[in-house]
Amino acid sequence: MMKSKILILLLVCALTLGSTSCKIVINTGGDASSQSSSGQASQNDTSEISSKPEEISEPEPSNTDVEASSVVSAVTGEQDPDDWNPLVIQRQALLDENSMCGVAYIGYVKYDANDLDENRTYINSLLKSTGYWDDFEFLQDLPSDRYVGTLDGTELYLIIPFDTKAKVNVNHWKVDESNGFVGEADAILYTFDNGAPFLLKCNASDIIPDTQVLILDSNGKKLEYTPRISLMDGSVETVANNQYLVDFTIRG
Repeated sequence: MMKSKILILLLVCALTLGSTSCKIVINTGGDASSQSSSGQASQNDTSEISSKPEEISEPEPSNTDVEASSVVSAVTGEQDPDDWNPLVIQRQALLDENSMCGVAYIGYVKYDANDLDENRTYINSLLKSTGYWDDFEFLQDLPSDRYVGTLDGTELYLIIPFDTKAKVNVNHWKVDESNGFVGEADAILYTFDNGAPFLLKCNASDIIPDTQVLILDSNGKKLEYTPRISLMDGSVETVANNQYLVDFTIRG
C-alpha cells in the first residue's frame, strides 16, 4: 500500500515537471518569434528610409558682369601697373573722420582729354593752377592707368580710398526711364587691385552723373559713391549710402 502511494506521488511530480518544462519551451519560443518579427520589421523600416531620395536645393543663378565696351566707351590707356601705391598724408584726415574715402573736385576739364600721356602737359597745368600739384605731391608722378573715366566727361575728381589694400571698381552709372531715373551701375569700366588714389574724368552733364566708384576694403566694408556737383551751392557731393566722404577740394 505504501509502495503504491509512493509510485503515484512520483508519477504526479513527473507529470508536473514535464508540463512546466513545456510551458517554458513554448514561452521561450514565443519570445524568439516575437523578436524575429520585430527584427524583420526594423529591417523593413530601414529599407524604406534608405530608399527615400535626398532633397537637393537648386543653386541660385550667379550674376554676370556686363562688358564695359558694350555699354560705354572709356578712357584709353595702359592698365597694367597696379603696384603704384604712394604715401598719401591726407589719409590721416580720413582716419580722423573714420571715412573710407576722400574726394576733391579739381575743376572743369576738356572732354577730349582722354589720355593722360597725350594730355599730361594740359592736366599738369590744371593741377598746378588749382593748387593740387603742391598739396597732393603724389599727383606729380601719377601713372597713366590712374587717370580714368568716360570719353565725354568734363568734370575732374581726385579719389583717395583710405585702405591701401582695397579693391576698387569704376562703374558706368546709367540713369533713365528703365530704372525710374534713380540710377544703377550697369557696367564695369575699370578695376584696381589696390587703394591707390586716382583721377576720375566723368559727367558729360552737370545734372546726370555717369560713373560710380565702388570700394571694398580689406575688412569687407563697402562704399558706393557717385561723384557729382550739387546744383544748390556748387559743392562736391560727399554722402554715399549713409557714409560720409572727406572733402579735399581746394577753394580759391
